[in-house]
Amino acid sequence: MEAQPYAAAPADSPVLASLPVEPLLTSEFDADPGAVYRRLRRLHGPVAPVGLMGVPVWLVLDYREVLDVLRGEGQRRRDIRYWRARSGD
Repeated sequence: MEAQPYAAAPADSPVLASLPVEPLLTSEFDADPGAVYRRLRRLHGPVAPVGLMGVPVWLVLDYREVLDVLRGEGQRRRDIRYWRARSGD
């Protein structure tokens, strides 16, 4: 597999692990996931920091951003070793 260049995050981007995250899978989510998504979009925009089973993750909430993630193979690594939040990145 060839090494590919990956887009770097802007220098002023926060590190995921440094952000306060709220658990995604809650009783509120069970009752009305749409309301949770709307609230997260209102608070964070198209991408929100959430906790998923104790792991901080980025939740992509906007259709355009989802398409960008799915189409932008060269910008994201497929290797799962890079999926976890790393300090200083």
